[in-house]
Amino acid sequence: MHDMIGGSGMLRGWGMIWHMYVVWLVPLVLLSVAATALVESLIAALRPRIAAPQFVVDLPALEIHMPVER
Repeated sequence: MHDMIGGSGMLRGWGMIWHMYVVWLVPLVLLSVAATALVESLIAALRPRIAAPQFVVDLPALEIHMPVER
């Protein structure tokens, strides 16, 4: 009899613990997503601007280093 009472109390305790995990899971996930978005926006705002890459299309300048057969 005592084992059944103890077992049900233990089960209820585990249920309450898991319920609190589920209750706190959603706010913690939302908080971590918001923090990540904030850090990403700060990085984007504070990083130095880098110009877009310019590709060389000057064939005579390229032929000096890499002869091209035409």
